[in-house]
Amino acid sequence: MAEAGCLRDAKFQNLEVNGNTIMKGINTLQKVKVSTNGDADLTVTEALHAGSVIVQNADVTATRTYTLPSPSEGAIYRLIGHAATSENVKLLTPANTFLDGAVTFLKSGAVAAVTANGTSNRSLTIVTPDAYDITLIGVSSTVFALTGSVTSASTPTVADS
Repeated sequence: MAEAGCLRDAKFQNLEVNGNTIMKGINTLQKVKVSTNGDADLTVTEALHAGSVIVQNADVTATRTYTLPSPSEGAIYRLIGHAATSENVKLLTPANTFLDGAVTFLKSGAVAAVTANGTSNRSLTIVTPDAYDITLIGVSSTVFALTGSVTSASTPTVADS
């Protein structure tokens, strides 16, 4: 029997809950939105891309830039690609916003970390990637936490622009 003030077997629309919530017995699969981006530059927006996976699903014929929005605390962006290409993919933040963290660089016979300092580094260039899986998390209005991996023959680079 439910405690006083508790409802059982109820359906709600537009329910707002304050405080900690414990849910049991939920057997629904949570799906993430997927956006595909072939051989093109992309302006990433919070409204369209936060909480989604952006898939670069084609070989790129020139350096492609993913222009990121300003960070927003808690907004998560995941970018993956799987194209053997002789071109680069660049992630670029707006002016006065920065990347902080590292990606693991995987090369035949070697593993290394490529780090961004969180105070001046605004871009990550994935040089001639075979594959990459990058996650960016807004930790403030000026900083994205950076994590993930890059598989390539060439080391990714971080820069101030």
